[in-house]
Amino acid sequence: MTQLRMAPRTADATSVWTAPIARRDRTSAGAFIAVLLAPLDVPSRETVVARVRDLVALGPDARVGRTLVADSWRYDPSRHGDQSERLVIDAPDAALSLGAAPTLRDSMDPDLPFTVFLGGTRAAVVIDHRLGDGFLAVLLTAAVLGEGGIPPSISAAVDRDPLPAALRTTFAADRRRAADVLRDRVVDRRSAALPFPPAGRSRDAAMQPHPATVACEMSPEDTAAFQRWVKGRMPLAVAVLHAMREALPRSGIAATDGGSVLVDLRRYLPSGMSVLGNFVTGQPVALGADPDETADRLARLLRTGRPLAAHATGLATQAARDLRHRLRRPGTAATPVPTGVARLTVSDMGFVRPLDHLPWDDASGPATISVSVDAAGRDGMTVLTHVVRRRLNVSITFDAAVFDAARVAEACRQLCADPLGLLERRPA
Repeated sequence: MTQLRMAPRTADATSVWTAPIARRDRTSAGAFIAVLLAPLDVPSRETVVARVRDLVALGPDARVGRTLVADSWRYDPSRHGDQSERLVIDAPDAALSLGAAPTLRDSMDPDLPFTVFLGGTRAAVVIDHRLGDGFLAVLLTAAVLGEGGIPPSISAAVDRDPLPAALRTTFAADRRRAADVLRDRVVDRRSAALPFPPAGRSRDAAMQPHPATVACEMSPEDTAAFQRWVKGRMPLAVAVLHAMREALPRSGIAATDGGSVLVDLRRYLPSGMSVLGNFVTGQPVALGADPDETADRLARLLRTGRPLAAHATGLATQAARDLRHRLRRPGTAATPVPTGVARLTVSDMGFVRPLDHLPWDDASGPATISVSVDAAGRDGMTVLTHVVRRRLNVSITFDAAVFDAARVAEACRQLCADPLGLLERRPA
């Protein structure tokens, strides 16, 4: 395996290390990210275990060698051999179907924040969202299933809180941005520009959650046409959000008039700095009749740094809640009852080039990839898109106890079959 020189680290890779899970990671507790791929020339288990062992030996800054102990991370070099073996599980192809992602977590050891599943022609990588976001999930998948060695973003990682650097770079460099953010917040409050109907509350859940995922993909030709339509006009996530907002009612599922676009906050970091841990946030947007208006509004929010400011405010608010919880006797929290009205969140990962170079079995058919992220809340639907090998792949994660899976699958099919028709536009 390719050996890369490692940068100086903030923690010793040869000593036992423990640390509390950072608040920015704890906000993702209970959620998982799954990458499922087929058809592959799946590497042997011995090969994958060796690659995993190289990864976990990098030290705690690389994150992938950590284990979970209550509300803390632990890194123990003396356990690397056993840990690497437990991180790789053989599974039948039937268990790795593209809709099986939510059930794979049941096969994971609870102290392991990621697991690799190997089938005959299929493979999957599932990570606990506390370990990182989609950025790390893709890097891990490429590292354990590909032949390119350890990605530099992992091997040279120095784990530190990225928020202070992002805030300095964004707001200290341009003081007007802070004023713009405050002005936008006032306008939003006055106009109620982001409508989200409140969920009813009860002490008893109406039903047990049943997470599910459906997936579809566009042909290379349709993918190219869709990309030509959005290029220079709007982010693909905005177009998908509007198209799904149209497809769901056509499939018999009501949807809110507001949605969210997942923003990768790494865009606000100083040049040359990256982060393996969680650094994304959902930016609410109103879904008017015209997707161009949504795109213009989102572009302004991104320029002013509104998502970054909202992320910082959210972490501070959560810290205050945690403090109040410690100071007061906890009561019985009311459980939100699902309304059955879908709240859409769209995350576009763009061109996921590290996955282009996996050992695809081209003779068995086109590459099919599902990257799914658990939906936020019972009424939430997370739509995740990415392009691999010239095909746009779409995954929708939702609660099948709230929404009929066949109807969600039909909405996904409509999106992949005719996104421009759903947008009521045609390319010039």
